[in-house]
Amino acid sequence: MTERDIHHFAAHATMASISSQNSGECFDFDRLSASCLGGLVLKREQKEAVSRLLEGKDVLAILPTGFGKSLIYQSFVLAKDMTESSVGFSSGRPSCLVIVPLRSIIEEQINSNEFDLEVKGFSFSTDVLEDIKNNKFQVIYASAEQALSNQFLEVLRDESSALRKSISLIVVDESHTVETW
Repeated sequence: MTERDIHHFAAHATMASISSQNSGECFDFDRLSASCLGGLVLKREQKEAVSRLLEGKDVLAILPTGFGKSLIYQSFVLAKDMTESSVGFSSGRPSCLVIVPLRSIIEEQINSNEFDLEVKGFSFSTDVLEDIKNNKFQVIYASAEQALSNQFLEVLRDESSALRKSISLIVVDESHTVETW
């Protein structure tokens, strides 16, 4: 696939409707903005990506640096929680695993958490692993090596793990750095 093909795909991927197949109507982004995002209004492409994720679809967001790609998965977690709470369904608080290649990016994301999300960078400490297993965090940042570690995989395989029941999204951030898929 050439760079031209990718741009062509990205341009067409963002043109679809933002209606939710699950509810049959559009998600209330105004309510999300007012109640969870401090009045921040998402851009059209961010809304499109969140809507697709709420529909259970895969999303490839090829957007410029500084566009607010992290807002997509942060908003998704909040929107999914709002959606499940409003219909009386909940398998626990939704959570998201973000695979990030650099520790500096993880620290930047944790420090820029504006929406009162419970976030954590992965650590092999017993306390952090237990908190992750109990789904204490809505967003968990980890390197690929950490996410594939035996300790983390054990948490995901454990049928009694609250995280296993509530993980709603896995994000590969900075995916252009991935050498092998």
